[in-house]
Amino acid sequence: MDKYSVEISKSAERDLRDIARIVALTISAKETAKQALSTIQEGISKLETDALMAPFVKDARLAAIGYRVHEVGNNSVFYIVDERAKTVDVDRILFGGYSWRNII
Repeated sequence: MDKYSVEISKSAERDLRDIARIVALTISAKETAKQALSTIQEGISKLETDALMAPFVKDARLAAIGYRVHEVGNNSVFYIVDERAKTVDVDRILFGGYSWRNII
């Protein structure tokens, strides 16, 4: 089984902070926010060994670029796989309620 190097963009890191903030403010529970981040991080770590598990996005232009979307809980992890370099570039991590077509 191939091992991929997962790289998270600055935008995706910012998305993680925003998701934690949204969860903490909405539910008023820091532990729930920490758990949400942990769940997302576990989902992303699965890409190290199974980068091709998620389907291409349902947008012809983005799919042609190579964007895949991995659903983790209420969140969508958008990433591109480089098979030759064995890398996964996580571009964005969006909360389920966001319209990703306007963001990516």
